[in-house]
Amino acid sequence: MERFASELRALRALAGEPPFWKMARRCAVSKSALADAAAGRRLPSQHVTREFVRVCGGDWSWWRDRWSQVSAELATPTDADATDQSGGALAVPSTTALSVLKNQVTHNAAPEQQELLGWPRMRTAHGTIRRPRRFSPRFWLHSLAMATAGAAIVVAAQNAPRLLKDSPTSADRQVNAEHSPSPQLHAVPGDDKDPRDTGCDADAKTVGLADINIYRPGRTVIGQAITRYSPACKAAWARFEPTKALNRFAPHAHITLVTMRPTDHRRVTYSGPYEDVFMWGNMLLTTTGCVTATVTISDPALKPPATASTPCTTG
Repeated sequence: MERFASELRALRALAGEPPFWKMARRCAVSKSALADAAAGRRLPSQHVTREFVRVCGGDWSWWRDRWSQVSAELATPTDADATDQSGGALAVPSTTALSVLKNQVTHNAAPEQQELLGWPRMRTAHGTIRRPRRFSPRFWLHSLAMATAGAAIVVAAQNAPRLLKDSPTSADRQVNAEHSPSPQLHAVPGDDKDPRDTGCDADAKTVGLADINIYRPGRTVIGQAITRYSPACKAAWARFEPTKALNRFAPHAHITLVTMRPTDHRRVTYSGPYEDVFMWGNMLLTTTGCVTATVTISDPALKPPATASTPCTTG
């Protein structure tokens, strides 16, 4: 499985190392799912793999066979698989695989992918087109080394940032958003799981909200702490929605989201830099007690940090 992830990282490196958030804008997969696919902690779904490959200009027919091969290998584990999961060095793609991937990126990228990959424009007799830059072998080795190092950091992180690929729309802000009442779950709901990866966000609704205020000198709302709840999964999680005022007062703020269940003092935390999009943390089940959401905004310009908590609720 780690070998498969290393090939995904190599494909992304050959495509110019596009940021995950930019890749997410071009496909139907979240930034966190793309990052998990490259991390190699588990085999990504075929859908996630297909979107990852498509955005990077890969050949899906080749990758589909490769995914099926790895899936079959995981279904019948061997001693080699056990060794691969023992914490050894990250795998790297073979020379043959690297050659195949490079050929895919060169010949299969669609025009919109060429723009995403940053291929320079060239004027020809047939108009302006894009062609990939010609890099030396040293560049490709450096790109793969950087991709592998980045993957090591992702593997070490237990909770990746949960950032949506687009800024919130008015529909997202509705207390009772229109969702399917019977979401298709992708994983068994449980504590400290991502609501999007599990499919629990499909029927989510807002059940708690608190303004995050600063005083300059009057009261200004710079964001909202929100509790989102899934009736199908019986789970809740914290979400942060910024206002335009945050960009004015603390554009480089650090955001911390805490979802807590007071009955057993269980909590899950996500902390990351503000990136002008709304953010969410992992969820806690409400079957054993109510859940509250707390959001704290930290910045040298905000003394003390601004914070707010929602009332404890079971949905």
